[in-house]
Amino acid sequence: MWIPATAALLLLGGAAASPRPAPPAFQAVTSSEADLEAAFIALEDEYTEAYNAWRTAYSEANAAYRAAAAENPDLAFEAPERVEPSFFPRFDRLAAAGVGKAQLWCLANYSSLAAGSEEAAEQKRDFARRVMGLLMNPDANHAALPRIISSTSSSRPDSLLSIEEGRAMLTLIETTASSEAARSASAYALAGMPAPEGVDEETAAGQKLAAMRALAERYPETREAKRAGGFVFQQENLQIGMIAPDIIGKDVDGHDMKLSDFRGKVTVIDFWGFW
Repeated sequence: MWIPATAALLLLGGAAASPRPAPPAFQAVTSSEADLEAAFIALEDEYTEAYNAWRTAYSEANAAYRAAAAENPDLAFEAPERVEPSFFPRFDRLAAAGVGKAQLWCLANYSSLAAGSEEAAEQKRDFARRVMGLLMNPDANHAALPRIISSTSSSRPDSLLSIEEGRAMLTLIETTASSEAARSASAYALAGMPAPEGVDEETAAGQKLAAMRALAERYPETREAKRAGGFVFQQENLQIGMIAPDIIGKDVDGHDMKLSDFRGKVTVIDFWGFW
């Protein structure tokens, strides 16, 4: 089943019949699909080069600041100006033309724009509704969208989406998307969303555990199922006061050993590795 963009807007509380005017940068682009893809690749390459240059400049400025701050603790750090705001209008035009990767880029980088006022915050929310509406089409297969929705949903007034809007959109994707990757990603993001207002901490923890169990059963072959399984195992076996799961392996001399052999004794377990 597919719910069109107008239904998605209504679900999010938007007024589909009389939408707010779009920001000036959101201008439609008409071109062939191949030309749009080529334009996106070229713009992404240009952005990546500019972003890498910004990272280098930021590291150099930070190093200089740390050295100077050692002698002058009151010194303020002046970071180089980010490059995302200057690129945003160009990605926005491709997003308006329906380029899914450009829409995701805009969603992921909207936080780099200065909010400044409640009007700007509302404009950000309007943008989110428009772009998500574009993404909710019969052929959409954007498994990265749920992560972006969950990371940009909060109770802060300048957030891209409210908690309620984020939940509504994630639920919409899980129940309508044709891609299992998108559905499982939405289910995982939903399970990790903050509990609704008024739900106590213990109840919220129980609901999250139940949601993770259900996800692992519903999408057993997905990456999210493995992550959910790890969360369930941790909650059911690795909490303070529980008996540690048995560990079977070799000691430093190559002899077989089990953690349970040391039960009742003070035991230190050191987990380490190369990451």
